[in-house]
Amino acid sequence: EASTKTQRDSILNFAQDYTTRSSINFTNVRKERVNPEAKVRLWDIENFNVSYSQTKFAHRDFINETSIQRTYRASLAYNYANTGKNYKPFEKIIKSNSLKLLKDFNFTLMPNAINFRIDADRLYAENTLRNNDPNNVIPINTTFNKNFLISRVYGIAWNLTNSLSLDFNATNFSIIDEPDGRIEGLKRDTLWQNLKTLGRTTDYSHNVNVTYKVPVDKIPGLDWITIATTYGTNFNWQTEPLSTLRDPNINLGNTIQNSRIVQVNPTLTLSSLYNKFGFVRRTVGRKDSVGKFGDVLVNLLTSITNVNINFTQAKGTFLPGYLPKTKFMGIDNVSGA
Repeated sequence: EASTKTQRDSILNFAQDYTTRSSINFTNVRKERVNPEAKVRLWDIENFNVSYSQTKFAHRDFINETSIQRTYRASLAYNYANTGKNYKPFEKIIKSNSLKLLKDFNFTLMPNAINFRIDADRLYAENTLRNNDPNNVIPINTTFNKNFLISRVYGIAWNLTNSLSLDFNATNFSIIDEPDGRIEGLKRDTLWQNLKTLGRTTDYSHNVNVTYKVPVDKIPGLDWITIATTYGTNFNWQTEPLSTLRDPNINLGNTIQNSRIVQVNPTLTLSSLYNKFGFVRRTVGRKDSVGKFGDVLVNLLTSITNVNINFTQAKGTFLPGYLPKTKFMGIDNVSGA
């Protein structure tokens, strides 16, 4: 009761076990399409969406002088999906089926889908213990826990022709290196500079898949053969540890690896081939003894109706000590590696 107001506030600050929490969240904020029948364009604002969330936690008691934790999450996404127009320049010019390979030539100028997403995730926490021992002369330092991550995901799907399609997908993980201690003063400028470059890449990977139906069935007389092919490849780049990255006397290099898969799947529809021979139809239609013997012989010769072949080849490379970095699509903008 004899304490002053300032002393009372100080005692209350020590005695209370006090916690506050607050949060705000916006998820998938976007503009809806007013007319679902309207043409979808690359630059439509409806292709974009944003999300943002923020949480704050603060605590104090007789042991902890102050303990705060803040998390921030933000994302910007772009999604475009549309069926591109397919062009057949020779369809109306060439009438003969013997030139079907050229007649059916086609291409698509626009991709079927484009997607991009960037996510930022930041954690900032600090904790300061009270000096409750009057005999203690050792300063009690504030401890910090910080983590600032950025991820980028992008991809494209494109049916280049009716028989040729391409899929490309990439993922990039990076970290925003923050100065030690509380972020204030010039440290804010350093943080913003690192943020403008989207951080230091720690892991990058992409994969490409190309599927192609070889148009051998468009060649006269070979319409009973179909050949499906697939080419798939992936690439991964991982940074060296931060401890050696900051040491000019040690250069372990980064780590890269890739792989490639080639698949060829021919299918022979022999039943369609058999129907091309007139003697098969004539023999089956006869009712005499010759026809019965012919049925047995034809059934024996045509007993195999389909043949499926599968060829797969897989290869890969693992290479540690790789010095170049990665900027765009895994390529280093200095050496071009």
